[in-house]
Amino acid sequence: MLLKSLRHASLLCALSITAHATDSQGLPQGKLNNLSAKYQSPSGTGKAAYINFQDFGEYRNADLEVENYNGLLIFNLRDENEDKSFELDLSSFGITDADSINLNQLNFSNDAKRINLNINSANAKAEDKSTSFSGASINCHRDKVFEDITDDLLSACLKNSSLSISNLNIRSGKSEFVSIIANEYDEVEILGSAIKLNYLKLNINGHNFKGETKGDVTKNVKVKFEGQTHYFQEKRQVRVKISKAKAGFISVKGTIFKELKKAQSDNLRVNEPYIYINLPNE
Repeated sequence: MLLKSLRHASLLCALSITAHATDSQGLPQGKLNNLSAKYQSPSGTGKAAYINFQDFGEYRNADLEVENYNGLLIFNLRDENEDKSFELDLSSFGITDADSINLNQLNFSNDAKRINLNINSANAKAEDKSTSFSGASINCHRDKVFEDITDDLLSACLKNSSLSISNLNIRSGKSEFVSIIANEYDEVEILGSAIKLNYLKLNINGHNFKGETKGDVTKNVKVKFEGQTHYFQEKRQVRVKISKAKAGFISVKGTIFKELKKAQSDNLRVNEPYIYINLPNE
């Protein structure tokens, strides 16, 4: 389905904004430098050049033990005198039951003004599916800090942010990916169980976004898109307005919404040019 392709194209955002320390009620202020990890079920190891989170402590060249709980990676300090851990939520990565996960050079920082994360490369594999990407980064600028992590991240990242990824590869056990560019019969092309994005770029400035991407889902044609994003805290709702989506001079906006409507659910409602995503109440 097209929604599945688009959801995976934005997985980096979901991955990057859910890193947090277990001792903190919200997204912890501080930084994490050069984190690399290898997980092979049922356990793994990692190393970080520098860790300094609020209410967590400061550590250099830290050795870590890695556990995986349905996509939630727990990083435990390998020190008999310390009993501390921090978490990285990969559940939106698409593979919650991964047999192997590799992270290479992950850097994260968070303060009162901005949230930054970049990853050199990452991959996860299960029996019948896998996901990998490289050259990924997200930078969000915030006006205020919210105690709730979801409110904090979405309020900042859906107002002023930038997102980029060099390439993204997805393999699924089902043939569920389709092109967003219709053929001469106004039908979408079934791409099969594996897709690749050559790159994805997205910039949001004052809720207005512009972006572009190229890959299998665009038939290797550059597609540019623009619109608006908003997060309504009280309703816990994300609203996305797609104003334009073009492959060259050809509009693909109609095809996108046609496929999105097939995926509507209790939490996803589509009414062109708007997409409404209702988040669960915690």
